[in-house]
Amino acid sequence: MRKVISMFSYFIRTTTDAGGTIPSYILAVLAVWGVLYGCLTAVTDRKITWHLFLVLAFQVVLLMWYCLDIPLLLEEGLPFYHCRIVSLLILYAFYKKKEKLMTYTAWLGLFGALMAYAVNPKVLYVWPHLTYITFVGYHLNLMIIGLLLLRRHCQNLSLSYCFNQSVKINAVIYLVNLFLDTNYGYFKELPAPFPKNVPSWLVASVMAVLMGINIYSINRYCLRENGIKRIYLKSKAKADRVSEAKNR
Repeated sequence: MRKVISMFSYFIRTTTDAGGTIPSYILAVLAVWGVLYGCLTAVTDRKITWHLFLVLAFQVVLLMWYCLDIPLLLEEGLPFYHCRIVSLLILYAFYKKKEKLMTYTAWLGLFGALMAYAVNPKVLYVWPHLTYITFVGYHLNLMIIGLLLLRRHCQNLSLSYCFNQSVKINAVIYLVNLFLDTNYGYFKELPAPFPKNVPSWLVASVMAVLMGINIYSINRYCLRENGIKRIYLKSKAKADRVSEAKNR
């Protein structure tokens, strides 16, 4: 029992060491699997709820771990990274049936998860450590949720709506960094291979513009080409048939 406790204590340690990174090929395989699963699996609100539960569970577990070190909690444990904010917005939009916000946050979650896997930031702890599991599991499920929501609830978005949401999110992160002197969203210090010493206000502004333009453009293109819309209508028709069958 003492050995098990010692291993668990090592797994959740807060003292940093040499650190490491997750092998890129593992993240690449998981990203491909996540995209295929999100595009091909049957879409139901129950399945969306399940993956949303997993995302929030990973976030809660990570938050509990950060609570073991309060300075570390304030520095990087609060839910003010883009990917952490978006999961809370998805939860709100999904249960309030706000389909425009669902569409916007689905794209943001999908892009954010793929970018997190692509950048693959250095982990401050040598494997095995809890943060490896939460990083992989959280972003994988966020990616899947984004695809499932887009297939079932995709709506047309105006450019002004996309900019409005993007500015709000980045303004909140910028203000938190300003008051707490933190680096949420990597506004204060960009990860490698991006340039260093870029003013945080400039990073926040560029991020808001890029988020707004990219989400608007890709959503407009997909709806115009009827890719997502066709899948959405097909999934909705199937769900309506199932609902009608149950009511008979």
